[in-house]
Amino acid sequence: MFVPLHDDTPLKVIRFQFVTLGIIAGNVVIFLMTGAFQSDVNLANVATSFGVVPSDLTHISQNIPYSPIPEPLTFITYMFLHAGWMHLISNMLFLWVFADNVEDAFGYFAFALFYLLCGIAAALTHVMMSPDSFAPLI
Repeated sequence: MFVPLHDDTPLKVIRFQFVTLGIIAGNVVIFLMTGAFQSDVNLANVATSFGVVPSDLTHISQNIPYSPIPEPLTFITYMFLHAGWMHLISNMLFLWVFADNVEDAFGYFAFALFYLLCGIAAALTHVMMSPDSFAPLI
């Protein structure tokens, strides 16, 4: 199994990857608040409430469950949910190793915007490919 621990590309513009660290910290805090010590039933509720459910967005589902947030906002919230410890650790490890160079190339604000826009584009692609799916994307 390939597990990156570091890369050899030095940062040229930024001194430290603050946005990447902020994204990692946000993911860890949200995971601890929503899924780290919850039962599978509670995790499923979190996933359907804050994950992207294509059938809810396309209104194919006639029985849309109560959601604490507006459905379009799930295009942002799903990016910070993880299905378990290994999902979280592997995603954050790859983010830590590879995102610093992208943040260095884009700058702080542009990288944060790029991260969010790529996440939204990925969710929209998922919805377009499986508009009738009831499974939440996290």
